[in-house]
Amino acid sequence: MLSKNKKTIISKKAKSGFTLLEVMVAIFVILVGVLGAYSVVQKIIFETHQSSFRLTAAYLAQEGVEIVRNIRDNNWLNGGDWNNGIEDCDDESFYQADYKSNDLGSCINAASGAQKLNVNGEGFYAYDDEDTGKTSPFIRKILITRVSDNMLKVVVKVFWYYKNNLQGPITVEDYLYNWHQEYDNQNPEL
Repeated sequence: MLSKNKKTIISKKAKSGFTLLEVMVAIFVILVGVLGAYSVVQKIIFETHQSSFRLTAAYLAQEGVEIVRNIRDNNWLNGGDWNNGIEDCDDESFYQADYKSNDLGSCINAASGAQKLNVNGEGFYAYDDEDTGKTSPFIRKILITRVSDNMLKVVVKVFWYYKNNLQGPITVEDYLYNWHQEYDNQNPEL
């Protein structure tokens, strides 16, 4: 009877613990879980940065349309033609302007490249503050197309660099009209 019990005790001790295969499977499952979580965290960090850049790009694109609208409105206030300084460029050219611009200047050929906006000491994006500000990753292109004598199509595209890769564009499109002339024609006494 004693020998029968010894065999039972010995066989129970031999079966306790994990086999090498079980340990490897457990390590694999843990590793897959950790790598999956790491991948998700990396993706979240990337998307957080991208959403921040996209939001800023959307504001810069809308600002580009507002710059052109402001030039049109100032033309009216100064008694000039509504589209003075707002000419359409050829298909391979664009304008660059910032919040201080009184006109769009001359067309920039796409082959010469676009200049990055700078962030000045006050936190505004501008082109001429290279010495006082820091270079931003954003590039803004303003494209003007004359649709008719009283209507312009304004398309603003904003690109940005993230880890040396060009991203975007965020595009805002709007139409500007010479409604002031229609108002003057309807109300000649004003």
